[in-house]
Amino acid sequence: MASTRPPFILWKYLTSELMRTLLLIAVALVGLVSFAAAVRPLARGDVGLADAIKLMGLLSVPMSQFALPFAAGFAATIVYHRFASDNEATACRASGIPQRAILMPSVFMGLVLALIVAVLANSVMPRFYKAAEQIIARDVGRLIIGPIRDGSPIRLGAWDLYADQIYRPDLPEGSAAIDHLILLSVVGAEVGEDGVTRQFVAARRVDMWLSEATPEETGTGEWGTSVQLAFTEPVGLVPDRDVSFSIGTLGTGRLILPSNFDDDPKLLTFREMREARREPRRLDKTDRRARQLAIELGRLRVAESIRDRVENDGRLVLSRDRETISIEADEITSEDGFWRLRSTRGDLNEPLIRVVYSSERGFSRTHFAQGATLRFVDSMSSGSGFAMDVGGGSRGDGMEGVRVAGEAAAEAGPRIALTLELEKVVTLDSASAGPDAARDAATLGAEQDALPYSGVVLSGQGGLAEDDWTAAQLLEASDRALASGADSGSDVLRGVQREARLLRERMERQDRDIVSRMNERAAFVCAVLLMGVLSSVMAVRLRDALPLVVFLWSFFPALGAVVMISTGQQITEKSGLHGLILLWGGVALLAGAVVQQYRTLVRV
Repeated sequence: MASTRPPFILWKYLTSELMRTLLLIAVALVGLVSFAAAVRPLARGDVGLADAIKLMGLLSVPMSQFALPFAAGFAATIVYHRFASDNEATACRASGIPQRAILMPSVFMGLVLALIVAVLANSVMPRFYKAAEQIIARDVGRLIIGPIRDGSPIRLGAWDLYADQIYRPDLPEGSAAIDHLILLSVVGAEVGEDGVTRQFVAARRVDMWLSEATPEETGTGEWGTSVQLAFTEPVGLVPDRDVSFSIGTLGTGRLILPSNFDDDPKLLTFREMREARREPRRLDKTDRRARQLAIELGRLRVAESIRDRVENDGRLVLSRDRETISIEADEITSEDGFWRLRSTRGDLNEPLIRVVYSSERGFSRTHFAQGATLRFVDSMSSGSGFAMDVGGGSRGDGMEGVRVAGEAAAEAGPRIALTLELEKVVTLDSASAGPDAARDAATLGAEQDALPYSGVVLSGQGGLAEDDWTAAQLLEASDRALASGADSGSDVLRGVQREARLLRERMERQDRDIVSRMNERAAFVCAVLLMGVLSSVMAVRLRDALPLVVFLWSFFPALGAVVMISTGQQITEKSGLHGLILLWGGVALLAGAVVQQYRTLVRV
């Protein structure tokens, strides 16, 4: 007759043995796995010996997620195999204790470990990975110097840079930068999100200034690093426009180095993943994609304002820093990527556009041109997703060097930058621009074929408000713009359509990734419980076999389940939710093995 009294003494004994054995095995296994994870950056020279030891300590916590399940299986095998091979299990059965009661301590251990793994995977592990990342990325200069000296390119924002030499001079006293690197004989390429090269630049020297980026600047809630590049004597090529340039200096805005750890959904806490599903811009890659759509929507808004002002007012005012450029034109036609301005006023056979340039320093000049072209700047990406004009030129020719497009309106936020190019233009100073200036200019022979003004913005236009919109608001605005078919230049509308499509695709991939990671963690927690139970069942059932053989009988089904869970997660991320069938099929396989082996054990 079976006993109805719970065997508390037996449970206490088996539980204490399981926990003690589990602790010893887990410490050894976690230490081995953490060392294997820390030795790679040490061997590459990314960290020093002291930092490698710290890194190993930090990685021991997240690595516990992977080591504990197999440690639990091995501990259950050792304890229950000794318990069964010493005929203690037979004695318990003879005294009326059922098999399910004998296996209850392994179930309890599995539940405890499942809870621990759930907390590790959904809360603790991401934070420790971020702490480990700070050790690896703390000396960003060393991460840049290593690849350059090995002859490999480096990636900064949208830029791929290759240099023949690199060295690290001492920082000037009182410098706000945290590091200064100098690259010699540099070749760089700006690559867009679509993989298309926007421009090439070659320079004799590039100064790289590194500084801290605040959590607000990184957009991740964590401190990061920003980089500013100063090209000396750069020569470049813009393939799309077949335009080359050669200027004295060229500088970028702040390039915020993104955190690959934080941007990967597998390294987000459960709460952060739920927030990312509600607002996809929570992750860097989607946020950068959304910023590109915001820029295209901003360009569309600026293009509509330009057309309205020319057609209704006959006058367009542009600004740049402390400079103002006033254009008198009443005819505008749009072509792919740019607008042509003309004037129909006046009694000349070929009416001229009047352009007045003035600065706060009191200097002014008047241009009379047969036509003008207005286009958005071709640019290199900065940390905010905005741009630097690469038009080049010397001071006094209307170019005023190279400017960061957003700096002119820093207080109002980043704005959309434009390039104005006057065609067949005559320039008069302020004293010469009298009432008959247009007729006089038409008879003057001193004429320039083209005169560009770069890095200008539409006067009175506010900052890029779209940059603060949610992903859903951006997509809704793009749908409205495309549905209205606004006549603002087909190239601008195509840009909105392209970026909206890319943002939707990115959001779908991100959502699939988050769903797959959530299900992977849940499935792994279930597998942890089942792995310990299966090992204990196999240990009691195969009491006459060697412990290692017994462990392998439970290890291979568990390994197969883990492989199915991982493969199902990858299929879900890349293809769709049908991958969840394979993911949870691994758990079902492990559960089926437990049920089948337990039934066999009970029948013996």
